[in-house]
Order: sequence, then structure tokens, then C-alpha cells
Amino acid sequence: TQQWEQDAQRWNDQWQSIVNSHRSRLGLAQVERVRDYVLTERPWLACDPSLGPWPSDDPSVFQTGAWLLPDPNPLEAELEAFLQAGEPPVYFGFGSIRAPGDLSRAMLEAARALGRRAILLRGWADLGAALDEPDCMVIGEVNHQALFARVAAVVHHGGAGTTHAAT
Repeated sequence: TQQWEQDAQRWNDQWQSIVNSHRSRLGLAQVERVRDYVLTERPWLACDPSLGPWPSDDPSVFQTGAWLLPDPNPLEAELEAFLQAGEPPVYFGFGSIRAPGDLSRAMLEAARALGRRAILLRGWADLGAALDEPDCMVIGEVNHQALFARVAAVVHHGGAGTTHAAT
């Protein structure tokens, strides 16, 4: 159908020159339709079975689990000091989701209602930009694997990588 052809063209537009450049360096033949080359008869599903189980009696898909590499980056000294200064805080991060201006204040108040401090990931919503409170730390990019093990709760946007790091 026309939709499948358009999809195949999008794959080519995005990846064909990159794929074929690497293949040329390896002495391999060029790929005419990237989608046909990449998608196999038995696709791999890179999703944690606890979050998105595939029926075990369906052999048409191979579920691998999530593909995440360990993040060796340490937490910044200021964040370490905040974590060590009291009980584990609540982490809030909405990644690429835009948010209303008062959401940061609502998050901080929710943490306070639980008797907790808060860590707000700035993200694309620029959360916490106006907050200057001793019980709230606003951070940029962070090693979720290292941080999530040290917080009381994780409130986030549901992205695949963040969800896996939080499990």
C-alpha cells in the first residue's frame, strides 16, 4: 500500500546514506531498501518483559529485554551533598514534556506533604527555574541509575529509559 511505501521511503531518507557509507567501508553491497534490510522475519522486541510482556507462545517475536548500558558517570558533588543532607528526597522529572509554569511548585508541595525534600529534573519544561528553596534541588542531566537507587520515590514522564532505570 501507499502507506508502507511512504514508510519505506522515510527509512531510506533517514538511514540509507549512513548505512551504505559504513557498508562501503566494509566492502559490502549497498542496501536499496533499508527497512527491508533492518526488519527481519522475527523482529527483536527490546522491552522489559515486566513492562511489556510478549506472549511466550508466539515465536514470531524475540523479546530481549531492555538494552541499557551501565552509566559510569558519577553524581555531581552538589547533588551528592544534597542527598547526604537528609532523608531520601522524591525525584520529579518529565523529560521532554512541556509543563505549566506552576507545576514545579505543585511538585515541591507534594514532596513536602510527604515530609520529603524534592529533586526536580529541569528537562525541556525548565522545571524549577523559579524555585530557590533549601528543600528542593533543581538539576540538569543526571545518571538515573545512580540517582534512583538513592531517592524515596520517582515521579516521571514514562519514557522507556527512565521507566527501566526506575524499576
